[in-house]
Amino acid sequence: MAPYAVSRPGDSPFQQPQRPTSRGAYGPAAAFLGAIVLSVPTIWLFAASIIEGSAYAPATFWVGLLVGLGVLAAGAVIGGRIFERSGERLMEFVETA
Repeated sequence: MAPYAVSRPGDSPFQQPQRPTSRGAYGPAAAFLGAIVLSVPTIWLFAASIIEGSAYAPATFWVGLLVGLGVLAAGAVIGGRIFERSGERLMEFVETA
C-alpha cells in the first residue's frame, strides 16, 4: 500500500534511496500504533493479574491469544486484498528502486 525504499544488495545499509515522497513512513507508524491499541485489553488484564493475584492470568492468556490470532487472520486477508488490488503498482515500484 505504501512501500518503503531500502538500499540495494551490496550497498551500504546506511544509504537510503532518495524518493520524492515519504508515504512509506506511515505504514510502520500505523502498525506500531495499531499494535499498542490492540494490546490494551491484554495489558489491562496483565496489570490486573499482577495487582490482584493470579485470578486474571487465564483470561490474560486467552485474550492475548485470541487477539493475536484475530490480528494474524485480519492482516492476511487485508494484506492479500491490498496486494491483489495494487500488486502491479507495487511491482513497478520495486523494479524502479
